[in-house]
Amino acid sequence: MDVFREMDEIFVRILARWDDDFSSAGAGFSGPVPVKHELCTGDEGDPAETSVTDTRATEPVPEIIPHPDGVTVAVELPGVTEENLNLSVRGPSLLIEAVSADTVYATRAPLPTDADPATIRHSLKNGVLEVSFGKRAAID
Repeated sequence: MDVFREMDEIFVRILARWDDDFSSAGAGFSGPVPVKHELCTGDEGDPAETSVTDTRATEPVPEIIPHPDGVTVAVELPGVTEENLNLSVRGPSLLIEAVSADTVYATRAPLPTDADPATIRHSLKNGVLEVSFGKRAAID
């Protein structure tokens, strides 16, 4: 088998698994749409299509902090208020969706298997969201 065909097959498997992960996260999580197209005119008046990054959509990177009593997920969400924040646990992930005056945020954070969704607590202070989970009780 040639190396390029093997690489193509690896990429197909990775993309299929990635699609499965996001589709299993649930229909309610759509995530941001990072690119939009605009039709502009050039110097001579000729139309030219350009891709522009949508400055309203962003996917912040969550920080996952394990501790002896559970786990805390921290993420920066400048300008977000409690009214514009949506948290949900879908499978092994915490989904975070929020809107500020000029930005749409959507991200997910993988949770450890012993995180207990029933113990979720959160605080939003100065644009920093902290979501904490306790550990599930050990089954003997």
